[in-house]
Amino acid sequence: PIESPLRSMVASSNEIPVGDEGLSAVYDRLLIRMMVNHLDSPGEFEAFLRLSEALKNVEKIIGANPLTLDELDVARDEVGHIPVDETAFESLTAMRTLLKEEGIVPSERRFSQLIELMKAEAWQNRDDTVSSEHIGIAENVLWIEPDHINTVKQVVRDSVNPSERKAEEYWEAVRDGWNICDRNREQDVQAFLKKALTAQREANRLRTSSRVEQFRSNIAKVITAAESLHQ
Repeated sequence: PIESPLRSMVASSNEIPVGDEGLSAVYDRLLIRMMVNHLDSPGEFEAFLRLSEALKNVEKIIGANPLTLDELDVARDEVGHIPVDETAFESLTAMRTLLKEEGIVPSERRFSQLIELMKAEAWQNRDDTVSSEHIGIAENVLWIEPDHINTVKQVVRDSVNPSERKAEEYWEAVRDGWNICDRNREQDVQAFLKKALTAQREANRLRTSSRVEQFRSNIAKVITAAESLHQ
């Protein structure tokens, strides 16, 4: 054993452990899981090619405001002191019951660590307390196999603020529409803008929260990009 001051770890794999391969304990400790699929839309693929080409001429990529390790440790300490209200505990318990009914049984460890992740979500949004409104991030935590993803997503969405769920649906519609939009055809861009502006108006009518504001911001950014292209 080598003692290491590990703060985080990122891993990738072309396959997910199946059956008893002796990897279940390691796999369970990878808290946030993201599936990365092939790029289907022409717009996404073109953006990938352009980014790949641009990066060939970049010697070093530096974030706009990179955190120092000391700042990261301070942030972790602040996250640890954020209280959790009853709605969060109730929502997590309800989610566990619903997932078990669907045959999906995440470990107790994952639920316990999910609370810490929700604290980080609250801290990032400058919220003073963790509540059910921060539970959306569980979509990327509670699935075990890829076939579980859609079910987990639905269960999580049924547990959050209805306004947040609706705002996310508007955002996903705008995002998906932009991804499949043929940006070289003016009529396609115009049609996309019409639908996106309608989604934006509907999203602006929803009860606000930090997550609703984030989805609104995402929609606005895509609309700005489309309007710029159209002009």
